[in-house]
Amino acid sequence: RYRVLLIGSYGEGVTLFTPASMKEKSSPAEPVPPGNFTTFTTKEGLPDDQINAMIFDDKENLWMAGKSGITVLDTAEWDKTKRLKFRYFTKEDGFSGIENNDNAVYKDKEGNTWFGTMNGAFRFTPGKEKPNTRESATYITGIKLFFEKVDWSTYPHTTMNGLGLPVGLQL
Repeated sequence: RYRVLLIGSYGEGVTLFTPASMKEKSSPAEPVPPGNFTTFTTKEGLPDDQINAMIFDDKENLWMAGKSGITVLDTAEWDKTKRLKFRYFTKEDGFSGIENNDNAVYKDKEGNTWFGTMNGAFRFTPGKEKPNTRESATYITGIKLFFEKVDWSTYPHTTMNGLGLPVGLQL
């Protein structure tokens, strides 16, 4: 149903081409049929604009591998509502590779998707994923007051060693 014409390996995200008709091209010289081009970047929810490898699964979801892990675009949701619904797989989800090698993706006859990473091969088996239920950790490394840096030592709060942030500050 889809044709991916451009992988944004130089920080351009990914462009999805949806043809107006399902007619297959008979030769590479034949012009591209009319259709819609849609580009997705970090502005639309990709964790990284450098996509190294892509593949469609058996349900036509688009799997994209980059330097930040694996992102899956739910194409059924996109077809129905034109809303982007992404799932992310990172180190916290058990994806140990994180940085994927260029074009190192393969779908075997059982429907498993294999990704070649800097740490070896990683296999994803459809239906076996477990959602991460842990809350993300938040680390505050600085606070600005009215868009300016603050010298917290002038306020009646004690500050943390190293960062200079107030202890017990309530926002």
